[in-house]
Formats: sequence, C-alpha cells, structure tokens
Amino acid sequence: MPELAASSAPTVPGTPRDPLERLVTLGDHATTVLERPASGRAVGPPLVLVHALGLDRRMWRDTVAAIPVDRRVIAYDLRGHGTAGAAPHVRSLEQLARDLDTLLDRLGVDGAHVAGLSLGGAIAQVYALSRPARVSELTLVATVAVPQPAFLERGAAAQAGGMASVLAPTMTRWFTPEALAVNGWAVRYARRQVLGADPDAWAASWRALARVDTLGRLARLRMPTRLVTGALDVSTPPRVMAEIAARVPGGRLTVIDGGPHMLSLERPGELAEAVLA
Repeated sequence: MPELAASSAPTVPGTPRDPLERLVTLGDHATTVLERPASGRAVGPPLVLVHALGLDRRMWRDTVAAIPVDRRVIAYDLRGHGTAGAAPHVRSLEQLARDLDTLLDRLGVDGAHVAGLSLGGAIAQVYALSRPARVSELTLVATVAVPQPAFLERGAAAQAGGMASVLAPTMTRWFTPEALAVNGWAVRYARRQVLGADPDAWAASWRALARVDTLGRLARLRMPTRLVTGALDVSTPPRVMAEIAARVPGGRLTVIDGGPHMLSLERPGELAEAVLA
C-alpha cells in the first residue's frame, strides 16, 4: 500500500497528480474533491463520503477501493481539514451542511447517497434534515445526535497543550490495540493528521460537533437510512447508535464485530459492504 505524507496525499487516490481529484471552490474556501466516476452504467445514486474530525478525504481511501466500480463516489475535505485547512474556522454543523450543499451544486449532483463517519455523520444528519429532497439514501457511521459537552474539553486540551497532548487519547479512541501495535498505513496516516492539525481549527470543529442536537428530529427522515458502528467502538458504542436507529423510521443498524470507531481505516471492506447493503 503506498505511503502517505502528512501534507501530501497517496498515489491512489489523494494527490494533486491524481486525475480523479480537483480543487473546487465552496464560497469562502477551496477544497480538494475526489470524484471517481462510475464505470459503465451507474448503479444507484452518487455516493458522497463525509470524513471524521481531524482527518480528510484520504481516510476513505481503502473504503473507496472496496466499493464496486459501478458506483460514482465523491469524497472531499471539510473546512479546517486537509487542503481546506486554511478556510475560515467552522462555526456550526449547519455551515458544514451548507458547504456540502454547495459542493453538490458545483458537481451537478441533484440527489446523493450521503454517508458520514463521526463528525461526518453529524453533518449528514443535519444535511438530510435541511435538504431531504437531495438525499436519496443516508448512512450514519459511528456518530452522535445529542449535545456532547465533553467534546469541548477535547478542543480546549489541544489549544492548551498542543496537538501532541491529545494524540494518545485520540488514537486509542479511534483504533483497536491490535491495529496500534501493527502500526500500519492507516494508523500512521491518522497519527500524522492529528499531529499536523491546527489546534484552533481542531477546537472549532469540536465546538461545532459538541452542539449536535438532531435526535428529536430524526423521525422526520423518510429516505432509506443505514446506521453502522463497531462492536468495540468506545466513542459511539452500539447502544448509542441503537438509540439513533430507533428514532429513524425504518432505520437499520449494522454492528461490525470487533470494529473500532474509525471503521473506514481499520475495517474498510466491511464498512463498504455495510454502506451499500
């Protein structure tokens, strides 16, 4: 598997030399978008992947590789992350949802299957509630739906002590001990992303996520909705995801046996299967 540098992307996909990627302007900032077209006749709507806090579009690398080539797949960097790191700091989940709406406009996508992990899952919820006609399918992975005051502490800790001070607790929340011991590409990539993050942008994202408050509105959703979590996820354990699933009409929960929080990095094949189930 090709190596990733913290400030550059892998050969496939995730580099400015990658023909599948391009810069797209979203109002007050530009971001890199990975867009893999469907090979042959497209099956299903475009799949839009929204990444987790502290990472970027590259966290979906192996998940994208596991998705059948007859699906159009789109992944992008959220403001404050990756190539959009210099964007004005995020103020709210609603702002991130508006960025997603602008992105779909730029790409000419009328309706999409939106899938998000952690912060990405919170954005996906807000977007599905505000723009339901544009979300044909919804997948929420390892995410939350009620305010989380403890998240404010994670942002404040980075501002007070630097990114190195939050590295260990972040990595142990994201990965299993076995994956950390092996120290493969996914772990090395995530570690570099955390250490290279701007503490103020990191804190701004945590503040936005801490205010998520969608649980009481999820009954309004009418699109097919999947929910996915790992059995070993300490951040969003199955009981938390089951509560969210219970609020969504027809919501279906898949628990990946032995899976941690960062499923796209440690269990990408199983996550891809669950997203498209």
